Amino acid sequence: MVERFVHIEDGRVVDENSTALPPEIAARIIWPPNASSAEDFFQAKADRDRLQDDLAAWRTFRTDVLGDTHDRHDYSDDPMTKDDMRDALDRIETARPEMPRTCELAVTSEVQTKSGQQAFPTVN
Repeated sequence: MVERFVHIEDGRVVDENSTALPPEIAARIIWPPNASSAEDFFQAKADRDRLQDDLAAWRTFRTDVLGDTHDRHDYSDDPMTKDDMRDALDRIETARPEMPRTCELAVTSEVQTKSGQQAFPTVN
């Protein structure tokens, strides 16, 4: 695995686990002009983790709730009654995860610009 180093505004350099590099090593790093800051890196990492959690919740919902309802409706020798259908719709409504938090975010030119940042500075 490649280690990633990011700089913090106060001049320190940390790795992806927030472990600080010794100052004598950090001072030899030449950062590309478009290098992301530690704050940007850790925010992106947190956003990724939230997205993965949201995706897992939707996959579970799709399989456990919608899949079970589909199987009961389409492949059962015992057809669903109106009450069964109402119960299934209620279960779908109550079990449905919230929309992913990122759906509320608008993509801005700043976000698009940051996608071109380099993660790997050079060391002298």
